[in-house]
Amino acid sequence: MMRMENGGSHVGESVIELRDVRLDLAAGGGMVKILRGVDLRVAAGETVAVTGPSGSGKTSLLMVMAGLEAASSGQVRILGRDVTRMNEDGLARLRRGRIGVVFQGFHLVPTMTALENVRLPLELAGSPDARRKAEDSLERVGLGERLRHYPAQLSGGEQQRVALARAFADAPQVVLADEPTGNLDASTGSEVMRRMFALRREHGAALVLVTHDPGLAGQCDRNLVMRDGLLEPGPDGGP
Repeated sequence: MMRMENGGSHVGESVIELRDVRLDLAAGGGMVKILRGVDLRVAAGETVAVTGPSGSGKTSLLMVMAGLEAASSGQVRILGRDVTRMNEDGLARLRRGRIGVVFQGFHLVPTMTALENVRLPLELAGSPDARRKAEDSLERVGLGERLRHYPAQLSGGEQQRVALARAFADAPQVVLADEPTGNLDASTGSEVMRRMFALRREHGAALVLVTHDPGLAGQCDRNLVMRDGLLEPGPDGGP
């Protein structure tokens, strides 16, 4: 199986630790068990792919890791912090500059230029030289000539590259990516992922990638499969 060079050892401190994590959500007048006791450890600099059928809980798992969805029970530790004990302000502070998130749907602000979309989170985080960092990050994804373009003026691939620039602009330690090529054609998706892996290597960030694409999963250090709210070893046998 092909492996991407990760630029760092996997023996070391965990940046993500989930212990018996469960998530129950209300639906149709009852509670639905989305995550049913997930255990996971991701080391600094490691790349992990999570595959599995639609509705198995992959996106929910990522949202719990990002602190965007509260686990019903269990423990979620991100960068040494127990996020299950943190309020919204604490979660926001943890994410700023340390956790990058890339969504399938881009999530760009339509009334802001590419530069403004990348610069705003930096400014909210109080990051010094926000404009320079935003410009540099957009240059690195090949959009140096599109800084002043609005999302509607960009192709789908360009919009996702803006999202990549935003996620990596402040050198995060953890990047969570949810089907980042799901809305793109095969060629454009390959280019976006090439740039994502290059940025990840450059920053030494850990990456958790949710994908339906076995080719993308094969580029990660470890593959896991989500089935019915539980994680199982993938084709490489990784725990």
